Amino acid sequence: MKENKETGKKIIILSNQIKRSLDRAAVDCGITGVQSHVLGILGEAQDEEKDIFQKDIEEKFQIRRSSVTGILQLMEKKKLISRESVPYDARLKKIVLTQESMKLREHLHNNICEFEEILVKGVSDEDLETFLRLIDILSKNMRQ
Repeated sequence: MKENKETGKKIIILSNQIKRSLDRAAVDCGITGVQSHVLGILGEAQDEEKDIFQKDIEEKFQIRRSSVTGILQLMEKKKLISRESVPYDARLKKIVLTQESMKLREHLHNNICEFEEILVKGVSDEDLETFLRLIDILSKNMRQ
């Protein structure tokens, strides 16, 4: 067994720092960091002409259905998203951006690009690849 390096604790600290930073960047748009990420996912899907459903967001964020429901309900209330029926399955409702949220897209995209630059500042491409590979391994370990 390897010596305890407090890996989990360090990941939690980094996760909290990232969340706070994203929240600060999004607050000037009147949304949270999580809402910003959801809008980003929806924008990418829209650009690729793909439908996105609640289940897709649950899987991308690895969070529970009830959490995603709350996030999406609040976003609907703020008129950032709407849910539309799809012709091929009456049970499904795709999530789409509203005109309001489309206006925020460029600003949010710039914030995220700036955030990513700050996050990886001083990290070599090789170290970043290693880090991302290790994060994937740790995440896989936690799903077992």
